[in-house]
Amino acid sequence: MRSLLSQRVWILTTACIALGCINISIYSPEAEVREAAEEIVDEVRPEVPPQEPAPAASPGASEKTSGAVWPLLGIKAAYAEEKPDKKIELDVKSPVIKKIKETLKARYAKLIPFYEKGAVGEGKDGYLALRETDSLSLKEKRDVQALVTQENEDRKNLYTEIVKSNGIEEVYIERVGRLFSQEWQKKSKTGWWIESAEGKWEKKPKEEKKKEEKKTEKKEGEKEKGKDAQ
Repeated sequence: MRSLLSQRVWILTTACIALGCINISIYSPEAEVREAAEEIVDEVRPEVPPQEPAPAASPGASEKTSGAVWPLLGIKAAYAEEKPDKKIELDVKSPVIKKIKETLKARYAKLIPFYEKGAVGEGKDGYLALRETDSLSLKEKRDVQALVTQENEDRKNLYTEIVKSNGIEEVYIERVGRLFSQEWQKKSKTGWWIESAEGKWEKKPKEEKKKEEKKTEKKEGEKEKGKDAQ
């Protein structure tokens, strides 16, 4: 009897998939996390002029693959790009998050000298990384190591708390860190180390230089298009 019932369930499920009657709704709160990251970093990194917003990251390979596979199975999927009817507001004012923000803000003043000396930089993963420490004294090396460890522990706890307190899957913690990294880097001053999405470390250029580089890239792109047209 069980075997017959299982067969019927399997047949019905297969038929549903073939007819495209299964609707999978997937929503990723990326836009809301970006807003939360901007709000929090603005609060814990005061008195630093805002920079141009970083470009949105392109979809990962797994997202592209999913988009190609589901239609083959006849499943209609609602992906992360589709916004819900009502905007989701993340809770970033819990007592735990408030305490972490206070600690991050208080530590920032101690980190500034090491940013200026090039001893630390903002990684693409949303965490601090040690950079050039050879010129530091033994005490400074111990201090900066302790500060980086404490800062990264607080950041990890912050990302984890945002995910947990808002009912987001824990696998999203790493992505939250990467979204926050864009805000940490926007708040970094000219000459501070930052890591690009490709993993290349460089000192943050002046805004004027960045604009000139963008103009040059645009002109080169237009020239290449002209050549292709000929």
